[in-house]
Amino acid sequence: MNFKVARLKIKCFGIQLLVAIFFLVDVNAQNTSVVRDSLAWTYDITASGFISDDGNQRVLFNNLGVFTVGNTTWSDRVVMNYQVGKVRREIKENDFFAYNIFRLHPEDKYFPLALAGLELSKTRAIDFRWFAGIGGGIHLMDKESLKLEFTTTIIYQRTNYDLAFNDAINGTVEDTKNVWRITPRLFGFTQFLKGPRFEYECWVQPSLEKLEDYHVYGNFALLVPVIEKLFVRLGWIMTYESIVAPSSPKFDSIINIGLTFKNGK
Repeated sequence: MNFKVARLKIKCFGIQLLVAIFFLVDVNAQNTSVVRDSLAWTYDITASGFISDDGNQRVLFNNLGVFTVGNTTWSDRVVMNYQVGKVRREIKENDFFAYNIFRLHPEDKYFPLALAGLELSKTRAIDFRWFAGIGGGIHLMDKESLKLEFTTTIIYQRTNYDLAFNDAINGTVEDTKNVWRITPRLFGFTQFLKGPRFEYECWVQPSLEKLEDYHVYGNFALLVPVIEKLFVRLGWIMTYESIVAPSSPKFDSIINIGLTFKNGK
């Protein structure tokens, strides 16, 4: 498989999907409130970044799209994140990460779910990564101003790197890594009256074979309303991987300021 061609196709597909879903949810905007036994759409589109001319001419942009559709029987949530950055004319980041969570009976206290995703990352020399699995979740809090859910899934993950390297934890030399992982995850928000809103999603993914082989993901944001559906966003996205290719960072952290356009919760 030509992973460079796959990389291009996936990026093109992601952009097309973002545009298509945006127009679709806009056409169906009158159905954004949850109506029993009828489809409801919500969307959350964010653009953020910064430009610094401190001698390095640093540029970084991050785009995040979250789209949810469903009813009382099922729901489907798609999250897509694309980050690109450069120093002078050299591309430093060119990363695409997307995942999909499909659940049954999403309004019940306990619910089953399926999780699937993919990743391309220049930052960590990941040519192509995909994962898929099943699990379940529980609503710990589900109020208008406070939501907290916990889910856990068992996933199979396959990663193709740009180069072969020594995996010191597992004692192998490889450019492809296949592993089973467990993914406990927290997701929720706190709404402060009609003012700011704090959102978060985080998980850890240890290997089922060796706990020293693990990934961590966190996405935290404070949203301050400007006008209806428009928010100023102060966000922090962090990731950590205990096994990375040479010269790649284990810890990656981005703090950004941008605008969010969203409806629903």
